[in-house]
Amino acid sequence: MINSIYANELGKAYEIFDKPIDGLKEFLLRRCYHKTFWALQNVNLTLPRGASLGVVGENGAGKTTFLQLLAGTISPTCGTIERNGRTSAILELGSGFHPELSGVENIRLGCAMFGLTPSETEKRLPEIIAFSELEKFVDRPVRTYSTGMYARLAFSVSTSVNPDILVVDEALSVGDQHFQKKCIDHMMAFLEQGNTLIFCTHNLYFIQQICDQCLWLRNGQPAMLGPTMEVIEEYQDYARSRDADTESVSLQSDSVPPEGQRFGGETHLREVTLGGDCRDGAIETGQTLKIRVVARVAPAAKVEGVHVGIRICRNDKLVCYGVSTEMDNIELQPLTDNDYGVSFVVEE
Repeated sequence: MINSIYANELGKAYEIFDKPIDGLKEFLLRRCYHKTFWALQNVNLTLPRGASLGVVGENGAGKTTFLQLLAGTISPTCGTIERNGRTSAILELGSGFHPELSGVENIRLGCAMFGLTPSETEKRLPEIIAFSELEKFVDRPVRTYSTGMYARLAFSVSTSVNPDILVVDEALSVGDQHFQKKCIDHMMAFLEQGNTLIFCTHNLYFIQQICDQCLWLRNGQPAMLGPTMEVIEEYQDYARSRDADTESVSLQSDSVPPEGQRFGGETHLREVTLGGDCRDGAIETGQTLKIRVVARVAPAAKVEGVHVGIRICRNDKLVCYGVSTEMDNIELQPLTDNDYGVSFVVEE
């Protein structure tokens, strides 16, 4: 099987200077004044023709650097990369466009950069304009375009040159829903023709729909490479655990005892405990969960009525279930003169 892309121990480093003059001093004095920052390291990848690869990771994980290396717009510091076939890329929004030229002039310029002759460009010009849906604006300078119009023009030009390899970096995030669907359909058709796609986006739904493999980058290193669903599940678990850790730190730094959380004068939560099959704060699917809430209720609040609400959330704050004594017409049971309680049981 012919490979479209092959990367071995691919890495990219940048020299960081504390002050601009340090670069000149290093050149003249032949002494080191810079720090080395590795934006990407240790990437090994083999993509056969017709494959689709999604790239996920947090901001600053090295995704754009990786795509720039694949597209050939920057050179690696170490390792090798091979591309077999014409490569087209949509990277930084608006890159390659001249702001003072019109849309149609930038189309001609972009096609020339991809190696099309003037006659080939003129044949494809109506199709490119029609796909971008910018007929009313193609004679205006692109500096007057919105970010969404930039994306339309960039995608239309990059896909019109019939590339063998298409690299897309977050270009769809600024487009409207109609154009996003149009681009997704185009990329699906592009893959059906036996071409290769590398697609980077924070929209994991698009990754699941289009890509059969996925690369997760973390701190400039490959964290996982494999089938799309397996990688996305691991990436989501990691993101949720980070959210939970952040929330835990926030609660620890700002926490106050239940007696300090006053609602309506002396009324406050006294105790919340997890029971049933829950052990050390953990429970398995299918087991019984019991949530017991105890509240101190002031005499005035007894007259007005006090209710308890319970929400069950994932650690990324998505609410999975909610219930309240008010909605279910349940009264808190008296425990002492001023303490009232209620238990909520999930049997499975």
